[in-house]
Amino acid sequence: TLTILSGNPIYTLILNGFAGFYEQMALFYFSEPSPRAHSRQFYSDMHTCAQQADADTARTIVQNMMAASRRLWQEQTEPLTSLRR
Repeated sequence: TLTILSGNPIYTLILNGFAGFYEQMALFYFSEPSPRAHSRQFYSDMHTCAQQADADTARTIVQNMMAASRRLWQEQTEPLTSLRR
């Protein structure tokens, strides 16, 4: 895996320790169609950038996707956080 290839054993331990948690969060996040569609578009766009060796556009795509993911996560979790109030 990438964590092993990174040469940082702590990174591997951290990710392995949270594997179940990450899986639960991913199942929740991708249970809605919108995050799945955003993800498909992201990987399609990144594939195009890789084929064209366009690092600048790839950086912009990643930044935009991070912002969109945060927004989508907030939209999905808002009903849950309002229950705590």
